[in-house]
Amino acid sequence: MTEGIRAAGRIPPKTRRTTLVLGAAILVAAAVAAGPARAADDVVLTETGLGPLAAGTTLDLAKAAAVSERFEAEAFETGSEGMAMPGVALVNRKGVRVAEAVYAGEGQPLYRITVLRKAIPNSFGHRVGDAFPDVVPQAEVAARCVAGAEEFSGAAICFEGADSNLAVVFAGRWDGPDGTLPPVDVLSGWKARALIWAAPRTGE
Repeated sequence: MTEGIRAAGRIPPKTRRTTLVLGAAILVAAAVAAGPARAADDVVLTETGLGPLAAGTTLDLAKAAAVSERFEAEAFETGSEGMAMPGVALVNRKGVRVAEAVYAGEGQPLYRITVLRKAIPNSFGHRVGDAFPDVVPQAEVAARCVAGAEEFSGAAICFEGADSNLAVVFAGRWDGPDGTLPPVDVLSGWKARALIWAAPRTGE
């Protein structure tokens, strides 16, 4: 009997129902064990910052480490126009730097957050690696995008909205001059290289 079923490639109706019921039970058990489907997105870059890293806060490794149990916090130092700026990097379990928070100076408040990997989305649902047309509608390019400068020279920086302090940095191939925003047909082939949070302005 068993050999006949195998040869015909068919399963009797009763056996099929039993298999489906057992399969559904296994899937439910696996889903319960795995937890929420979006558990990986426990950190999102928003207009207020990245978890406890927010406007007005100063460098604190313990606070940075509390962003997510997926990352470790490591201090580093960078600079802008000859001025030293302390920072903290969020590093994943493979030792890859996922995001950086830079402060305006020693004991000074948070200046900028840069997300470098797709592990952290922003509150608009955008991630590193997204294609330009999926982030910026063609009709909004002129209003939202500017040519990058300094460390973003040769890139395009596009803000998420007119009053948003969130931006996406795009990079790709182009032979045009630095300081000039490429035409839309060039930008359409570019991808997001980083997500940016900038400290909101408190006055001129």
